[in-house]
Amino acid sequence: MAGTRRRSGCRDHPGSRLPRYGNALKSALATPQRQDHDIGMRRVGRQAVATVDMLDKVVKTRSGDQALRRTFIVDSALAAREARTRAARDRDHGCQVLSVDQAAARLAGGFLQPIPRAHLQDAIQQALADTDIGPLNPVRELPGMTRATTVTLQRAWDADLDLANGDARQRALAALDAAACARLRPSMRRPRDLADAARARLAHAPAVLGPVTVHRVPDLPPIWQPFLTALAEFVTVDWIPGSRPAPDWIPGTAIRLAEPEPATPARTAVSCANARHEAIEALRWARELIAAGHARPQDIAIAAASPADWDVHFQAMSRDANIPLHFAHGRPVVSCGEGQVCAALAEVLLNGLTQDRVRRLVPLLHSQCGRLQDLPSAWTRVLPRDAPLTSARLWRTYLARVTEWPDGYDFSVELIDLVERLELGPEHAGEVGEALLSGVSRTIWRQALAEGPADALDVTLQGLRLPDEVDPAGAIIWGPASTVAGAPRPYTRLIGVTSRAWPRRHGEDPLLPDHVVRQEDLDPVPVPERDERDFRALVTGASTSVVLSHSRRDAEGRQLGPSPLWPDDVPVTYLERARVAEHVMSEADRLLARPDEFRQTALARSTRACWRDWHVDEVTAHDGLIRANHPIVAEALARPQSTGAIQRMLRDPLGYVWRDILRWEEPAADEEPLVLDALSFGSLVHAVFQDATRALEAGPGIANANAEQIAGAARTAVERIAPDWTEKYPVPPALIWRRHLRQAEAAVPAAFAAEFGDGGPGALPDQRSLTEIPFGQTGWRDDEGSGDTPPWDVHASVQIPDTQVTINGRIDRLDLSGDADAAAVVDYKTGKLPKGRIEVRGGKEVQRCLYGFAVTALLGGTPVDARLVYPFADKALTLDDPAATLRTLADYIDLGRQQLLQGLALPGDGTEDKYNDLRFALPGDAKDRYFRDKRGLFRARLGELVDAWSLP
Repeated sequence: MAGTRRRSGCRDHPGSRLPRYGNALKSALATPQRQDHDIGMRRVGRQAVATVDMLDKVVKTRSGDQALRRTFIVDSALAAREARTRAARDRDHGCQVLSVDQAAARLAGGFLQPIPRAHLQDAIQQALADTDIGPLNPVRELPGMTRATTVTLQRAWDADLDLANGDARQRALAALDAAACARLRPSMRRPRDLADAARARLAHAPAVLGPVTVHRVPDLPPIWQPFLTALAEFVTVDWIPGSRPAPDWIPGTAIRLAEPEPATPARTAVSCANARHEAIEALRWARELIAAGHARPQDIAIAAASPADWDVHFQAMSRDANIPLHFAHGRPVVSCGEGQVCAALAEVLLNGLTQDRVRRLVPLLHSQCGRLQDLPSAWTRVLPRDAPLTSARLWRTYLARVTEWPDGYDFSVELIDLVERLELGPEHAGEVGEALLSGVSRTIWRQALAEGPADALDVTLQGLRLPDEVDPAGAIIWGPASTVAGAPRPYTRLIGVTSRAWPRRHGEDPLLPDHVVRQEDLDPVPVPERDERDFRALVTGASTSVVLSHSRRDAEGRQLGPSPLWPDDVPVTYLERARVAEHVMSEADRLLARPDEFRQTALARSTRACWRDWHVDEVTAHDGLIRANHPIVAEALARPQSTGAIQRMLRDPLGYVWRDILRWEEPAADEEPLVLDALSFGSLVHAVFQDATRALEAGPGIANANAEQIAGAARTAVERIAPDWTEKYPVPPALIWRRHLRQAEAAVPAAFAAEFGDGGPGALPDQRSLTEIPFGQTGWRDDEGSGDTPPWDVHASVQIPDTQVTINGRIDRLDLSGDADAAAVVDYKTGKLPKGRIEVRGGKEVQRCLYGFAVTALLGGTPVDARLVYPFADKALTLDDPAATLRTLADYIDLGRQQLLQGLALPGDGTEDKYNDLRFALPGDAKDRYFRDKRGLFRARLGELVDAWSLP
């Protein structure tokens, strides 16, 4: 029964009910109501105040008049959580932990509350739009104006400045202050209003607050000093400075000042290579304390003056180390799923629509915001992977062509609605975010728009933070020194103690600089002084040990020196970045400390073998030696080869394996390029040639057309091709795109003049020209062709004489004489004209020779003229002896095939080409050392194939 009475009494005690009733009524009053409910809400408010006052009077202990309640005043959220945890462990049911402004609001009654920063920032953003702020009007639209105004007003409130009676700038801020406060809830009051209301109700302080303890607060803003002084006349106020110095204004008041806590922690100092190394050493130190049983996670703290430079390292390393780490200053929003969906949305709005950006955004909207729930998991299958899809029009065009939908569900309406919203751009970021986001993501989006303009969303999101969900009561604390100093721990490590970072430099307020308001009045304790005070508090506040750490280099490699606060009497230990630590922080760190164990892993064996093979004077498997007669290689060589594959077989056997067997390829870019690359521009020119040739062949023919007809056909071809090209491929900005189109248009008359003019090879008798003619296509369907009707069986196999290699491809242009007794194949080249004689150019120009042979074989022995046309050099070159060139080329092709079957997939002359897209897979020093040391070995193994690289 006694136990039952204790539980019932504890549950129903007024001291327990009061916070619950007060919070419920406070939440109800804080809910925005319609204007027609104002009278009713005021009545409820009066009744609630009366109820709270009544409960205040009965909160007494059973034995006497001593108040059960007592109040702890702290200066940070971390200190508040630590104090509440301590009170819970001590079963201190009457303890309430508040900041000084919360304590004043509690005493003022009427459910008043301080103005939260987020609400003030929203109100200022709204007020800036329609408030005349005089001399500040020119900067109202600048990025960061809302945040700067918020900080300035809070400083002015804390300093108790009279802005309304100042100069023009101060009066402008006073007008903005009034406009913003008018948009806040009636319960939200400025510090001056709360302080005055609280001082009017000091008689209720014994019942409402009880004895007050100010715990480890460095100082109070000037606005709160008179309030606390007056409060000490009614209740006991104890100021416990801890390891911090006591403020100068306390002596002479009724506030009882406790003596500083004496502490002589063991001090050590270390020097690390850089910021990342400091984070590694900090977690090693923490794990050593925990593993040795000296400390629990809740006994350890790591602090920096400004922790931003280390956040990314600690976030990644704490996961790898599996050590609970509480970010006292909050975690970056972009590190969580809710922030990632905001970042993905901002990327699309700021940088434009692309397929990759939408592919990234849609799953995040699905998982974080519950949008697009009806989309099947295979929704991306309906999109052509290489299409840019850079506008809503292109999305509508492609989705309209889809005939088979995953799961039989047509979801084009949802996708088109999404991309149409995304196409609105940053000007409509607010409405797009409200429509697509929800929950925490929407809150983050609103806060980012309040912090700065929509055009700066990518920067603003990186600076936002969310409260850390890791409970500090069972975790290591990581955060700014000003926060950690209010809740010190026995084992503390200070990092970044360099001359540039600790103490930080003091700067003027951006809206109230020193020539307007003295910074001593606006900020009585400057930043450098605060940093020095926090440093001293942390160094002397750790009851057991403190470690000082600084970096020798910053992120840009500049040398750093220790802070002027660095103690001279503590010897410094220099730690190497690659040192083997006695205690490690993660599995990777453990393997680094145990090289013998790491050597046994498959990754280490493979890496070590690769590194050794790249440096020994012999040809190894990591250079390209593979198993002889490898079934995958044999299967690939049995397939029809493109002319590009033949070129790689001759000049780059290793590249042939990578591209044509392993199917490695460069990722296709779907963003708009600044200019078209050489390959894309060449494809554009070929498309214009194809369209213009067809148009001319429908009339006089390309050999008989005059200059005006050719120019008109080229112009018409560009007009037809440009819209279709923009739908299929990424194009540069409009001005550069038009320049590319003019160049492609000019290439047509120049090429035909070089080919059919004086000095050119000329036209065939009664010539007719065909474009995009396929051959050797085993799986070809008649509806796949985009060119003219082929004069042969497209499925017929074309085998190079005296080899087992078959080829396939598409001929850019095929010219046939009227009686089909003569033919010509034409290959357009948009690059520069090489110097010297051009036959196969060391294996670079095999296409026209192989295409010429294919035409001869498919037409039953018709002689073929193989031509190279350089439109921008006004040159048309013919192959002097196609048969002899083919015989020579066939010998080398067969040799290349045999060597691949023998396992010699080695780097060749083409591997060293600076335009080789797969050079990233080669050693990092390939150009400076690898090829220099091993080129001779490769050529010796490739034997006669090397001679092909010197062919004219």
